[in-house]
Amino acid sequence: MVDVPQGAHGMRDATPCGEPFRYLPCAMGDSPLPTDREISPTDGLDLDEKSALEHFLGKSVVEAAKLFSEERNLVYAEDLMWMGPRAFAYYLPAVMPYLRSVDSYRDSAFVVSVKGAIQSQLDDDAGAFRPAATAARAFLEHCLAHDDDRLGVEAEGPYRNLRKQLAALLKRVEAADQSKGR
Repeated sequence: MVDVPQGAHGMRDATPCGEPFRYLPCAMGDSPLPTDREISPTDGLDLDEKSALEHFLGKSVVEAAKLFSEERNLVYAEDLMWMGPRAFAYYLPAVMPYLRSVDSYRDSAFVVSVKGAIQSQLDDDAGAFRPAATAARAFLEHCLAHDDDRLGVEAEGPYRNLRKQLAALLKRVEAADQSKGR
C-alpha cells in the first residue's frame, strides 16, 4: 500500500491507496473537489447532470475510480458526459484503473461510453476541454494499444469501426491540446 499525501486527488485526509489506484495522476493538483455547480452546471435541473451530481459529489479521484470498477460502471461513465468541464477533467483519470485491470477484458461498452463522453465534452467547448486533454489522451492511447483481444473489438459487429473512431478522436484531442497558446 502507498499512502497518498493529504490534499492529493482532492482527498481531505491521508488515505491508503493500493493497487490498482496507486498510480492515479493528480490531474488537478491540490485543487479542491469539484463543486455541485461544476458537476451539474444547470444546478441539478438536467436529469443526467443530477445523476452525475448524486454519484460524484464529494468524491475524490480514488473514490471515483472505485465506482468505475463496480458492476454499474456504464452509468458512471455516462455521467462523465454531463459534467461541467472542470469536474470532467478532475474525474476522467479515474477511469484508468478499471481500464488497466483484468476486469475490463472485452468491455467494449465501457470504452464506447467513455469515448462518447470525451467526444461530447470536446464538441461542447474545445477550449474548456484542454485541462482534460492529458487524461483523454492516456485513455485513447491505452485503448488503441489494447484494442484487439483486450477490449473485444472485432472486425465485424457493432464495434467494428471503434479503432478508427478512437484514432480520429485522439487526433482531435491532440489538436485541442496543442491550441493552448492560440
